[in-house]
Amino acid sequence: MPRTTTAAAAARKLTEAISKLIRAEVAGQVAKLPRPTAGRGRPTAAPKKRRTLKLSPKVIAQRKLQGKFMGLVRTLSAAKKAELKKLRIEKGYPAAIAEAKKLHGG
Repeated sequence: MPRTTTAAAAARKLTEAISKLIRAEVAGQVAKLPRPTAGRGRPTAAPKKRRTLKLSPKVIAQRKLQGKFMGLVRTLSAAKKAELKKLRIEKGYPAAIAEAKKLHGG
């Protein structure tokens, strides 16, 4: 049966944790603090650093066009989607986006 904590106990625990952080920061030893625990006292994994993609301006522009196209096509019927897909393949994204805006009435 899990143990319930009162609001006072939770506040005390938070106060202690904050005090530890302040003391560690003052001492300049934040890196030496123990990792926070997940549930049963096991340390949590260190957060993984996400790699940043190095995209060229050309690729960024292409993805923006693709996003615009997909956003406009999303709500259309399957037949109209197929028609726009064919147009995109033949004439490119700008033409397909213009046609999709016409189909939406805009």
